[in-house]
Amino acid sequence: MPVAEDASKFKCQTASLLCNDAPSAINGEPDETQASVARLPLNHTVPRQPKKNSSKMKLFIVFALFVAAAVAAPAGPDADAQILRYESDNKIDGHTYAVETSNGIAQQEEGQLRNAGTENEIYAVRGQFSYTGPDGVVYLINYIADENGFQPQGSHIPA
Repeated sequence: MPVAEDASKFKCQTASLLCNDAPSAINGEPDETQASVARLPLNHTVPRQPKKNSSKMKLFIVFALFVAAAVAAPAGPDADAQILRYESDNKIDGHTYAVETSNGIAQQEEGQLRNAGTENEIYAVRGQFSYTGPDGVVYLINYIADENGFQPQGSHIPA
């Protein structure tokens, strides 16, 4: 089979077209099924769909990002809280710490190293914090954290 016939047959098969010019049988006779198929030129291409304008999609995505950012922004009185007082003193054998905010949260804490250099060395902490609950009540919690674990105490905490 000459090279030109091979190329013609390949183009017809890859384009899913049947061509009467390409040999279709071993004996060289055309196949009867080809008679009902319209013949297209070998260089025929299927017209492409025009690209849809994607600017609307881009605009929608940008809008969705702005909406997501607005929803994620903190809201409520705690979002605008300011630090009114902050004190901190860190030493090798202990620390003190105090903070107060404009929304009524306050915390004080002190810690110290106990039994330094021994097998029973621990860092013990004692402190308190308070905050105003959603019900308008100010809650105060005193706590100790030492070799016995964290031990909070407050009038609203069950004993």
